[in-house]
Amino acid sequence: DYAAANAFLDATAQARYASGTPVELGDLDEDDLEELAERPGAELVDFDRGRVKPRLVVDLSASLRLRRTAWGEIGIAASVLNAFNRAYAFNFGNPFSGTHFGAPRQFRVDLSASFR
Repeated sequence: DYAAANAFLDATAQARYASGTPVELGDLDEDDLEELAERPGAELVDFDRGRVKPRLVVDLSASLRLRRTAWGEIGIAASVLNAFNRAYAFNFGNPFSGTHFGAPRQFRVDLSASFR
């Protein structure tokens, strides 16, 4: 029976580490540094090193084939992105593009159908 091989589970985990991008401190004086340190997200910056703090982001996902027949397959997948809900910044105080933060924990569910 072709439908006998219905259920199939696949799971993955992914970890990404980034050592932190440089922060453009340039020739800032003490007052400018204090102002920069008061901006939102400043806790995500190591001003002594002149870099955004390192980050480790973990994503988890699993998919399950629900039905397989001669005409195609139906499946479902679920993901948790930034599973440990780590706050992080890609950059900080960039004079051209500002500060960009990483997304908080996100959940995603997908239903798929493929036809032969």
